[in-house]
Amino acid sequence: MIWGFNWVVMTTANRYFPPILFVALRFTFGAICLLIFCRIRKIPFPETRYLPWIALSGLLLMAVGNILVQISTQYLGAGMVAVLDYTMAVWMTILAVIFLREKITLRKAAGIALSVAGLFILMQVDIHGKLWAIGLTILAAVTWAIANLIVKTKLSDCAMIPVTAWQMTFAAAVLDIYVGIFPQGTVNWCLPAVNALLYNGIFASALAFVLWSIILDRMEAGKASVAVMAVPAIGVLSGVIFLHEPMTPGIAIGMAILFAGILTVLSIKTAAE
Repeated sequence: MIWGFNWVVMTTANRYFPPILFVALRFTFGAICLLIFCRIRKIPFPETRYLPWIALSGLLLMAVGNILVQISTQYLGAGMVAVLDYTMAVWMTILAVIFLREKITLRKAAGIALSVAGLFILMQVDIHGKLWAIGLTILAAVTWAIANLIVKTKLSDCAMIPVTAWQMTFAAAVLDIYVGIFPQGTVNWCLPAVNALLYNGIFASALAFVLWSIILDRMEAGKASVAVMAVPAIGVLSGVIFLHEPMTPGIAIGMAILFAGILTVLSIKTAAE
């Protein structure tokens, strides 16, 4: 729900912030929130041997991936970006089969196919978008999947809250250095801009990424990645409610197919469960 509504917020943020600067501010604010929380709750930081993997996954997931998405939203419709970004589930399932030895059953494959089909119908994809921007968004999906794989294989022994805090800290540090060296333009500070930053820093960054890390740690990677494909559907509903976008028959059909695919995958019982 947090990430779904954030498609509305990110679209609004592009009116007031240069894209890379907004991502830098978002994760700087989110990292500060998480570090303060860890300090107050006296949660120990991860051992130093995990820091290289935390840094790499944080840069891929939060810095590279979100920059690519934020830039793409300027040249493609939000629906197109959502569809392409959430093909992460497909890449994650492939990586999980190769590196985590997760089984790809006929039912799981059918659920993934249904979910992807639902997304394309739901978002009314325009295939005439800019090819280079489409490529950027697909690359963002791949970097997200690789970051998930790193968390599953290299950081599974760590507590997820401090891992997320340091992932965000490393990503924010690199982004802050970049925007400090290469000026990004000015920010049109106003109440909607402040609200967009607060929402992204506290909820869409600090809270949502912690929740995602916990889910990824406790659930089979392929299933978790398909479950999160509900985000664009919630984004559509948010657009209908808050931006007064129309609810068309195509949107209703796409949502029904999407959730049918998600339920198909999530109803699979693994041996571990």
